[in-house]
Amino acid sequence: MVIYIDEYFLINFYMDFLIILISLKIRNYKRTVFRITMTSFFAAAYSVLILIMRVDNGILEMIFTYIVMSVLITLGAFGYINPESFIKNIICIFMVAFIFCGIINGIYSKNIITSNFSLLIFATLIAAMMIMITKYLSNNKLADENIVNVELFTGEETRVVRALIDTGNFLCEPITGKPVSLIRENVIDIECFKNGRLYVIPFKSVGKEKGVLTGCKIDRMTVYKKDKGIDINNPILAIYKGFFSERNEYDMILHPKIITEGENNV
Repeated sequence: MVIYIDEYFLINFYMDFLIILISLKIRNYKRTVFRITMTSFFAAAYSVLILIMRVDNGILEMIFTYIVMSVLITLGAFGYINPESFIKNIICIFMVAFIFCGIINGIYSKNIITSNFSLLIFATLIAAMMIMITKYLSNNKLADENIVNVELFTGEETRVVRALIDTGNFLCEPITGKPVSLIRENVIDIECFKNGRLYVIPFKSVGKEKGVLTGCKIDRMTVYKKDKGIDINNPILAIYKGFFSERNEYDMILHPKIITEGENNV
């Protein structure tokens, strides 16, 4: 079997590039293309060096390849922050390489891959699929972590609703500067919206240049985040007409500043 060094290098370089890219996406690291390219170049060059030198030294080769090179590639791709992150990063690269190469080998064993070009095409498609799955799972995980139960108190009435902690919500009452949370119209019948002090809250949003919302201060609300309850006194809520999401997972949008202030007071 004839092996061309240039093709061997380019294939290894591209595979290493994809594995590192997928690993960075999974671990949510942002690195420059130049850094990923140089790390992939280093890994591919090592593969060519092993091929040229015809190294077959059993344990010594395994130690250098799977330990020393893995450490160097992980440092090149991710950098070093602390021991815990480094261990997670190196495990991630191992797992991605195992799954990625396993799928490639499975397709190759079915004689579907017949050339280097088809190998690169399938590798690209598999990488794109893994990245899309990673992004989907990451978004769902983030949404689940930011959706909480909130108990609203006004007078003798209480009501529990599902709420999203939205880091993109910067809505504030213009005079006091207090953060404002949004609640869907008709979700809760709070008397203060009928007889209490009302606020006119201007806002800007994508698709609508500007507008105003009606808001009111209630007695108290408790945000149940993980295993603790965060009490917020006299929060301002604004009425929103419509739904916050297509699947209607929550009926309220919390201002992140409210959570921060509440946690600092615990």
